[in-house]
Amino acid sequence: MYITRQVTNEHLPVHVLPVDDIDFKRITVKRYSFSWKKLKAECLIYKLTLIDSDDILGLIALIDYPD
Repeated sequence: MYITRQVTNEHLPVHVLPVDDIDFKRITVKRYSFSWKKLKAECLIYKLTLIDSDDILGLIALIDYPD
């Protein structure tokens, strides 16, 4: 999977991985405009990172509603 840097049209390889407990120290409201820790107990939270970096570019929370 990759993302595209709009300025250069360069393709950058990325990972989509589950957020680890240690990641929550870096996931602050100031940087990500939301308290992701509040969703930790009820959602599956994933992070988007560049393959060559551990910097978190984005986050998504998912809730599984079984049939």
